[in-house]
Amino acid sequence: VQVPMTSVLKVPDDQWDKATGRRIRLKRFDFVLASPKTFRIKAVIELDDRSHELRHRQNRDRFVEQACEVAGVLLIRIPVYRQYDPKLIRRIINRAFHEHRESQKVRS
Repeated sequence: VQVPMTSVLKVPDDQWDKATGRRIRLKRFDFVLASPKTFRIKAVIELDDRSHELRHRQNRDRFVEQACEVAGVLLIRIPVYRQYDPKLIRRIINRAFHEHRESQKVRS
């Protein structure tokens, strides 16, 4: 289920008419992971197909990465597969959370 970036990333009111606000308004995340108890957003997931190798997609991806970093939202990239193995997806997500926690320790 694609989720509008504006539902996840907050943009200051004075930025909506500027390039950043317009770019965020037009984009969507593929999935959002949230706590079942608090509904607090834990991470967003982007599925990367072959189109992500194209230059304009790489520019979009960099913008999304920067926006998530500024907002403090963990972005997890998962390659597109013909079929998904739940164990593999779980490993990718768990590894991303682990690496994120470790990077937070280093920054502290």
